[in-house]
Amino acid sequence: MIHSLRLLALCAATTTILGAPARAAETSNGAVFSFQIENDAPMQIDRHYTNGLRFAWLTTPLKPERAGRWAGALLPFTDSGADVRFDFVLGQNLFTPRHLHDLVPDPTEWPFAAWLYLNAGIVAETADVRDQFYANIGIVGPAALGEETQSLLHHAKVPGWQYQLRGEPTFGVQYRRTWRAWRSDGGWLDFDALPYLGLSLGTAHVYGEGGLMLRLGQDLPHDFGPSLGDPGLPGSTPFDTDAPFAWYLFAALDARVSAHDMFLDGGTFRKGPSLDSRTVTGDARFGFVVLWNDVRLTGAYVLRADQFRGQVGDDAFASLTLSFRM
Repeated sequence: MIHSLRLLALCAATTTILGAPARAAETSNGAVFSFQIENDAPMQIDRHYTNGLRFAWLTTPLKPERAGRWAGALLPFTDSGADVRFDFVLGQNLFTPRHLHDLVPDPTEWPFAAWLYLNAGIVAETADVRDQFYANIGIVGPAALGEETQSLLHHAKVPGWQYQLRGEPTFGVQYRRTWRAWRSDGGWLDFDALPYLGLSLGTAHVYGEGGLMLRLGQDLPHDFGPSLGDPGLPGSTPFDTDAPFAWYLFAALDARVSAHDMFLDGGTFRKGPSLDSRTVTGDARFGFVVLWNDVRLTGAYVLRADQFRGQVGDDAFASLTLSFRM
């Protein structure tokens, strides 16, 4: 898997340097395609939330009359002049125990599970507020192709997948609002603060969240930062810049109060292996974003608090996202 991450990084850098159009990105009106991979291999570990793959397509802004109808139906508190887009995401998450190659998994460790899902959402942005609302459907169990994906990544069979969570459908909704609380620009370096609140209700997850992202960089875009993946809103986001090249560093703290996590608590409709999950948990995320005309490269390191009682060792993973504005 380390080789896959290095290859993706090399392709991203090559595309950014050689393949980007030789013109400044003047607006954020284009559609955005994103590919994201999250994996714990760079941390020299292979456990718990171990891999995530996502393909996202964010449309161009809807025409005002159509935007008003959709925002009025799904986001009635959004400003009537907001920029409104649809967002579609196809993703897969893999979860495994700490000892990956045990013939019989340790019952005190994270159970094997795979989740294949489709998100369809609406994103509405003004200069100071972003609203995101998603509905999702998915499948857990053998049909989610977790064993096949991990065998491909490791070039070997992993025997414990026969004990994975049993097959069942998932469905739910997610919402998040992000504010631009403060921005300082005009100098060599720009800075902004982006607090957010969110809620997830569904058969896979039930939680409330709150967090804060801080960004510091040169020619800081007037957007709301990158998508940070599991278990938040793993979609794409618009991006803009006033210059042909821009960069920034970001740090984010995210706290969650969880009432249900089927990948720890067991299946929603069918009994399966389960653990005593923690109600309060969260993440610390650090990373960078580089924008070159119509290409955005995002890299992040995520440190995750304990997810269940009796957990041994901290969890961490890396995230890499390559986005193209069409």
